[in-house]
Amino acid sequence: MSRLRIALPALERLNPETPLLFVRLDRQGKTVESGLSNLLELKQGGALQPVEAFLHPLDSLLARIETPPLTASRVRSAALLAAQGLILGGSELMHIASSPRYSDGAVYLGWLPATALERLSRLLSQSRLSLRGLYPAPYGLPVPAPGQVSVVLRDEHWLLRHSAGQGGVHPRLTETPDAHLANGSELHRLDDKGTAGLETSAGLLLSGPSPGWSLHAGIGAAKVRTSGWTAAWVCCGLAV
Repeated sequence: MSRLRIALPALERLNPETPLLFVRLDRQGKTVESGLSNLLELKQGGALQPVEAFLHPLDSLLARIETPPLTASRVRSAALLAAQGLILGGSELMHIASSPRYSDGAVYLGWLPATALERLSRLLSQSRLSLRGLYPAPYGLPVPAPGQVSVVLRDEHWLLRHSAGQGGVHPRLTETPDAHLANGSELHRLDDKGTAGLETSAGLLLSGPSPGWSLHAGIGAAKVRTSGWTAAWVCCGLAV
């Protein structure tokens, strides 16, 4: 059975008939179908169909922290506390998710309004689609070769994928992405300077391996309580 992936528009504009890019991937991750559709037309068969969704750049809020070796619960606690320091307004209104700790100590986190996540889940359910994964926009790009960073322009934002775990979103301020965004690596632009067609764009934005963590994880779970030690450490270890 093929895997369905979609590139979401800005969540505030999403409805069952909003045009969106999609791909269907086979078990080897190869694209078997791609193009433009909407939630109502994507469903196949009678049962609920799983879907992996990639957020619009405007909804892809990402940060990075570094931690020493910690238990999974303490990594989660550190990520929650770091996000609380970055979110404007009340963090209690946000759904926050984080990656596991990588070998270099990096932990990646993302967040979005809880009401937006609930509305997305409801719209998908009404279209007989079941949310299997929800990822910030850069994580749909292919993982680059060593020494490179994958780059695509989407809706006036540069999407960068540095590695399986690291991605970034930056407003387009110049005609070409600034080299400093690559942190010393080579920028590898995939979209032929923005001239790619719909099917090619869908493949570029949606064919990469998922990062191993999802923004829909832990929906409805209680917030993790942070210890004083964790709070003190995160104040020193946050890197955005």
